[in-house]
Amino acid sequence: MEGYLNLQDDRFKSLLKAETNYRKSPKEKVTQGYIETRLETLEELWKEFKDTHKKLISGVKADQHESINYFKNDMYEKFEENYTAYKCLLKDILRAKGLSAKVHHECESETCSPSLFKLPRIQLPNFSGNYAEWQTYYDMFMSMIHENVSLSAVQKLHYLKSTLSGEAESLIRNLPTTELNYEAAWEKLTKRYNNKRYNCNTILKPLFSQKQITQESANAIKHLLDVTSSCLVSLDNLGVPTASWDAFINFYVTSKLDKESHRLWEMHINNVNADSLPTWSELSQFLESRFRTLEMIDGGSTIRHTPSQQKIITKPKVYHTAMHETKTDTGTVSQVASKQCPLCGSSHL
Repeated sequence: MEGYLNLQDDRFKSLLKAETNYRKSPKEKVTQGYIETRLETLEELWKEFKDTHKKLISGVKADQHESINYFKNDMYEKFEENYTAYKCLLKDILRAKGLSAKVHHECESETCSPSLFKLPRIQLPNFSGNYAEWQTYYDMFMSMIHENVSLSAVQKLHYLKSTLSGEAESLIRNLPTTELNYEAAWEKLTKRYNNKRYNCNTILKPLFSQKQITQESANAIKHLLDVTSSCLVSLDNLGVPTASWDAFINFYVTSKLDKESHRLWEMHINNVNADSLPTWSELSQFLESRFRTLEMIDGGSTIRHTPSQQKIITKPKVYHTAMHETKTDTGTVSQVASKQCPLCGSSHL
């Protein structure tokens, strides 16, 4: 085993020396044949290093890795990074000269793309161990890295570690970045966070906690449509089929609409086909058209307010009571109100 370790050390030094010597090469010496020969030598060195690495992996127990500098210092990853950088340098020179290498390409990295135009680098999401973020992270990592056949296992593990933080990062921190550890790291991560029941509840919560729309508003209808659509897609991605939920979702969503929008929806669907159940797709199209109409009318704000009724001010009715004069025993005159009611004619004031 010591011999294998020494061989790997020598090969790493050879790789560094080869790149240094190339950079010192005079310009007139750098021809297509010269670069292709260097590429072929580089591929042979990389193949030998990988073959020996596999022997070391199979011959050394995992609990012994921390005591061996080769594993502790991630020599495989360092060799691969230098190999990739040197190979890209050679290929870039060929491309600049309008030539193409005639050697077998074992792996391609982003910087080694044969295109003359560099595409923008895709930013992978970060995952810290928050269950609410898991499904988005899982879907993107699966499509961009895990199922990418052009990436080696060690490259995938490198990407995986670079996108983790917090509790999630500490979960696989002690796994060395080697070819054989990627599957173990990914399985460990998915076993911890791929909790289908919890993730399903996390998606359903915003779906069923949407507020009632009380007045016509483009923003409110747009939010209702976007949240509902997003939750349904997330559930499908999680393996919870929603294709047969149309009647249920339509009832729930229309119950959240303002009265005018609900009325227009009922008129619309009756005109289209009153005898069949509308689909979620039909309701989605209606809501899309509805909020766009409201945006055109008033820029998305609430457009209809119930006008306050004017208070009707009326003057109180005034009734008059007839008065008559009477003389007293002392000869004075006093005015006495008639006891006949002006409304009913009875004898009372």
